[in-house]
Amino acid sequence: MKPPATPAPTPSSRPSPTAWTPRWPAPGGGGHDLSGGQWQRLAVARGFHRDAPVVVMDEPTSALDARAEHQLFTRLRTLAHGRAATVFITHRLANAAVADRVIVLHNGHVAESGTYQELLAAGSRFAELKDLQDRRTDGTPATASAGTPR
Repeated sequence: MKPPATPAPTPSSRPSPTAWTPRWPAPGGGGHDLSGGQWQRLAVARGFHRDAPVVVMDEPTSALDARAEHQLFTRLRTLAHGRAATVFITHRLANAAVADRVIVLHNGHVAESGTYQELLAAGSRFAELKDLQDRRTDGTPATASAGTPR
């Protein structure tokens, strides 16, 4: 006897190859999803685990807490060693301090390029934006340690 025909999967019944939502086992059964920061740490780790000469990270710390962000950027040079380039895109301009070269884009074009310190010293667009990020909500400049204005 011939087995019954199985209908072909329709586009809506096939799982998407990018739709992966694992559930992690929890005590007592069920599962828990990872937090946004945990997913982000996993993605960064996967990026550096691959044997690729270039790694591009877009806002690699946007979902991380301050401690995890600090850990990532203090280890970035070690993680990037031996690669042709590690590119990270950030709107948190203080994070650019770890970069060998900072490239500032404006309206789709390179507006300026240099080291973090060079761009700050030049009073560039980068310096202006960095200063805006450093200001407190009341508009007064942020202060460095011991109350010394920046």
